[in-house]
Amino acid sequence: MKKKVIFFAVCCVLPLLEGFAIITTNNISAGQAPVGFDWNYVVNFNGSSSVAIDPYWLLTAAHVADDFGNTSVMVNGQTYNQVGEIFHATADLALIQLDRALPGFYTVYSGTYPTTSKNRLNAIMVGYGVTGTVVDQYNYTFASSGKGTERWGSNKIDGQLNYIGATGKTNSGFQMYFNTADSILEAGAGTGDSGGGVFVSDGGTWKLAGIMADVSTGGSQDAIYAIDAQDYSSWIMQTVPEATTGALFVGIGIVFGVIRRFRYMYQ
Repeated sequence: MKKKVIFFAVCCVLPLLEGFAIITTNNISAGQAPVGFDWNYVVNFNGSSSVAIDPYWLLTAAHVADDFGNTSVMVNGQTYNQVGEIFHATADLALIQLDRALPGFYTVYSGTYPTTSKNRLNAIMVGYGVTGTVVDQYNYTFASSGKGTERWGSNKIDGQLNYIGATGKTNSGFQMYFNTADSILEAGAGTGDSGGGVFVSDGGTWKLAGIMADVSTGGSQDAIYAIDAQDYSSWIMQTVPEATTGALFVGIGIVFGVIRRFRYMYQ
């Protein structure tokens, strides 16, 4: 059973253009595709990021999709046009419909999330945000350049929670604290990375665990917050019946946590 923690983001929501990005100690490695993981279906969308979860559908953060127009995306050198969008009623999520089939997509993860330090799941984060600088073991800052280039980094999923993001929406998600001791290419996430994917290996297959949406810098350790894709599997399946999502795991436990300061990672 999942354990949920509610984090109330009431201290300070910062302006839309502020935030963090995929920040690592090696931006050259971050700009090269991860070994054993096909990142071609994490898509640059509307100045930020999105993830293919079906041949005709992208999943992204709602605050990335709220400027709907004649948006198009490029995948493997081919253009795909947006023909529709559907917003979740309460969470910061949106589904984007394309006019023709993509050559590939990702399955939604349907496993569990161990919470003990030793067994935390290793994750790959992928997005199109700007570059930045690692300040110390637990903190990073961002630059004003580099946006629009696909990059990846590593992190570990530290725990599941319900949280109120910078958009005011309540999300069922998980947190990943920034700690360079956790992985070789430890990464933060932010501006332009909203809507990007967090992936975990399930029996050797990389699956979509979450959609990046918020970061918190109110404490001594920076943290990334992603919306848990499997917790919205029912909504995805109702909209995209052919999407491969697996079983739905629903958490019901609630533990109150500390107040932290959230920013969402907008354009």
